[in-house]
Amino acid sequence: MDQLLNEDTNNPLYLQLREIIRGKIESGEFIPGASIPSENEFAQKYGLNRLTVRSAIRALV
Repeated sequence: MDQLLNEDTNNPLYLQLREIIRGKIESGEFIPGASIPSENEFAQKYGLNRLTVRSAIRALV
């Protein structure tokens, strides 16, 4: 089951998404060095703006 984002917290959405992606990497669902879903796919799945998704991905590196 995928984690949901919480808009009622002080934790920005991009940081919440970063933690979801990090968790998927740590669990082996996303393999380091392999492709992950596109910005558009993440945006659609979580109901976010692509710039928010881009910020989450950039915060991983």
